[in-house]
Amino acid sequence: MFTEVFCSWFVFLCFVYFLSTVLSATFVTPFNTFALDEKHKWNCRIIDFVNGFVNSGFGFWATFIDSELRVDVVHSTNWGSVVAVDIAFAFFTFEVTMDLVANVFLGKRNKMVTLHHSITTFSYALFSYHGQCHYFAARLLLLDMVLLPQSVFSNLQQLGMRNSKPSKMCTYVLAFCYHSRSLCEWYALSVFFDNYEHVLNEGPAVLVWINLTLIGLLTLIMTPYWTAGAWRLILEGRFMSDKMYM
Repeated sequence: MFTEVFCSWFVFLCFVYFLSTVLSATFVTPFNTFALDEKHKWNCRIIDFVNGFVNSGFGFWATFIDSELRVDVVHSTNWGSVVAVDIAFAFFTFEVTMDLVANVFLGKRNKMVTLHHSITTFSYALFSYHGQCHYFAARLLLLDMVLLPQSVFSNLQQLGMRNSKPSKMCTYVLAFCYHSRSLCEWYALSVFFDNYEHVLNEGPAVLVWINLTLIGLLTLIMTPYWTAGAWRLILEGRFMSDKMYM
């Protein structure tokens, strides 16, 4: 479960966090005026952008290019899915760690995001440990496409550019990504129920039920809530805090 890929990527993310602090302090003048919690959020958004690009890239590959994982939604794996699962596991472990830092030391609490990160971390730990259901694990990484516009929008807000054209463009892209994410989630549920006998009989019970719970929560509660927030940014013409995402 704690493979070389997992450990290497976790250390890489820690390095990116540190590098973001150093480079931002040097080249981004407003960064030096941020409070400690704002600097933490800025660095986390840099991490989100980097791993959002990587995760959504793997998700795009698994969804539109790969032809091996769809052969058997329970047992099929390949080198790409194994690497993708371990990188995702490392990323979500890092995210949970940063959530704990924000909750305990910085007084920033967001129960929905923390719950999402916690269940997702547990899910990808099981994907990595059992080496099964990589069809779902790899494709669901496409959901992290929302991290790209979300991260840019958040950092633009912190730079005082909340009413700029780039910020407004980010809200439209963010809304589009959330709608696309919802389609991916419903499709994952449909594939699960189309193959429910095979998945329930062949897949590890804890892996199946934890991930069904995660997909259900995302599809029915979390993504609709976040999508509504993205549209509120557009329709009301005001840029509310991105606490709902952080």
